[in-house]
Amino acid sequence: MVAQKVSITVAAELMRWAKSAARKRRTTLSAFVAEALEQQRRHQAREKYLKKALAGIPEAELDRKTAQAYGDIFGEADAAE
Repeated sequence: MVAQKVSITVAAELMRWAKSAARKRRTTLSAFVAEALEQQRRHQAREKYLKKALAGIPEAELDRKTAQAYGDIFGEADAAE
C-alpha cells in the first residue's frame, strides 16, 4: 500500500482523546487514524452485506432483534423494550 500524507481538521477534544488512545496502544497517531479508517471501511462493507442479506425482513422485526442482541451483548435488560 502506498501512503499519502494528508492534513485534516479535528475538534481539539477529539484530537486529545485520539493522541491519548494512540499512546495507550503504543502506536503513532497516524497508525491509530489509519486503523480507524480501515475499521470504518470494514463496517460499511458489513452494513452493505447485511442490507442485502436481510432485504426481506420487516424493519420492525429487525429493530426488535437488534435491540435484543444489543441487550444480550451489553447486558442492558431494557434494550429490547
